[in-house]
Amino acid sequence: MVTIHLLVEPPQRAHVIWGAKDFGLGPLDIRRPRGSGPLDLMVRAPGYLTLHTRAFTERNSTLSVHLVPEAEAARFPGYQASAPTVTPRSSPAAASRRATGRAPRPGKPSSPPPPRSDVASGGAGAP
Repeated sequence: MVTIHLLVEPPQRAHVIWGAKDFGLGPLDIRRPRGSGPLDLMVRAPGYLTLHTRAFTERNSTLSVHLVPEAEAARFPGYQASAPTVTPRSSPAAASRRATGRAPRPGKPSSPPPPRSDVASGGAGAP
C-alpha cells in the first residue's frame, strides 16, 4: 500500500473527488494499492476554481495544491467563465418525431414535392 498525502492551500473546505468517490475535506491521506494506476483528482471548494490533478501510486508521496479564487480567474490565459445553460430550439426533425413518433428517414423528403409545372403534358411516350 502507498499513502498519498494531499495538502490544500488555502484550507477552505476543499473536497477531494476521484470519479464518483468523494474522499472528503483536504488535507487528507489517500491509501491505495501500490502500482494500481494514477488517480485523476478534482479539488473543489466554494468560491475557488476547480483544480484537476493526477496522483501516482508507485510510491508514497505528498501532493500540494494551491486553489485560486474565482475573482482571480481572468488572469489565466484561455479562462472562460461558464456559459449559462441554453435550451436549444426545436429542429424540424424533432418536431416530426413528436408528431409521428419517429424520425424522418434520411434522404427522403418529409412531404411529397410539389407538381412540376415545366413538364409538358403528353410528353414522350404519350399516345
